[in-house]
Amino acid sequence: MKRSVRLAAFLMTLAMVISVFAGCGDNKGGSAASPSSKEEKKSSESVSSETTPEDAGALDTSKEVELVMYVVSDRPAKQDEIDENFNKIFKEKLNCTLKVNWIGWAEYPNKYPLLFSSGEKFDMAYAATWLNFASLAQKGAFMRIWCKLFEKNHMLKDTVMENHDMSMSRTAKVYDCLERACYEFDLEKPMWLDKNKREFISHARTRFYQDNFIEHIDFDYLDFQVIEEDY
Repeated sequence: MKRSVRLAAFLMTLAMVISVFAGCGDNKGGSAASPSSKEEKKSSESVSSETTPEDAGALDTSKEVELVMYVVSDRPAKQDEIDENFNKIFKEKLNCTLKVNWIGWAEYPNKYPLLFSSGEKFDMAYAATWLNFASLAQKGAFMRIWCKLFEKNHMLKDTVMENHDMSMSRTAKVYDCLERACYEFDLEKPMWLDKNKREFISHARTRFYQDNFIEHIDFDYLDFQVIEEDY
């Protein structure tokens, strides 16, 4: 599924809104509260699997997409009605829908870390210090790579690939993101030449030209850049 860069960035705002709903949801008749609500107030974040680069280009809404988000909270009452109203707007304005999965307070200590170790695909997840966000980041839970096709200094198309599977090595994550990006572009995988390896090791970025491909390409180069990485 193609995940538009700007679309996910827009929905980061939504993630904050959903978090408010989570905080206002019912928890045995009262408001839901985290195990460390004071700490949450000081440092809580909503993490998107895709960041908006400054020059991402126009938003492509030609294909309908469903984005998946995880929130830590018991599911609030009347949430179905809220989701329905949100998705009506998203479908009309952005040709997308958002599926919110709720991880209850009783199950989050075990289930939340599994999101990142199981290799499950999702687009956004609520994060906070009391959810051990820093520890997950240090273990390589978050990697995003921006892939762009250029011709005559004009970006033809782009996509952002993420990999938060902590069971994979950094190299395996890089290869996985490149393979999935090429599949989305309907493009053969390029060969890693020595210059590509040196560039990527030094700058976390490289470009693949015609020399990297066996078949003829109808663009000048594929730009491959890590835009977020914590390990």
